[in-house]
Amino acid sequence: MPDITFLGWIHTILGISAISVGIYEIIKNKYFTINSSISQAYFWLTFFTAITALNIYNQGGFGIAHILAILALIALFVGWMTETFDLAGKYTAHLFTLSFSSTFLFHLFPAIADSLRRLPLDNPIAESLTDPVILQSYGLLLVCFLGLLIYQLVLIRRGHF
Repeated sequence: MPDITFLGWIHTILGISAISVGIYEIIKNKYFTINSSISQAYFWLTFFTAITALNIYNQGGFGIAHILAILALIALFVGWMTETFDLAGKYTAHLFTLSFSSTFLFHLFPAIADSLRRLPLDNPIAESLTDPVILQSYGLLLVCFLGLLIYQLVLIRRGHF
């Protein structure tokens, strides 16, 4: 695993901050919305995390992390447009919830991979992106994400948005 560059440290700090703010928002309000100052902070932290990710090439060029950054930017844009302009009618809450919540998933996939390939410093848990512990972590993360999304959609259906 290559050393972390200065831009890599900025990206990591932004990403950890976005994940922390996102967890707080989900615990506090159960979903993201542009009308919340916490969600706005999450939006901008996620935006700058994705932008910095697109400028990091110390692991062999354009890769899955770059694709996830692009997906995060698209999801932010779709979520913002949908919520701001009520683009999906009665499904607006569904679409912006899916969009903003998916950005959380896009943060966590590379965070898990990098953490498991870097820590502990003297003997990292995983050696590669295809290491079984990383793949199992991805599966668990996906199940948790789907559980959160179903929970949020149930809240929408019950009129709690």
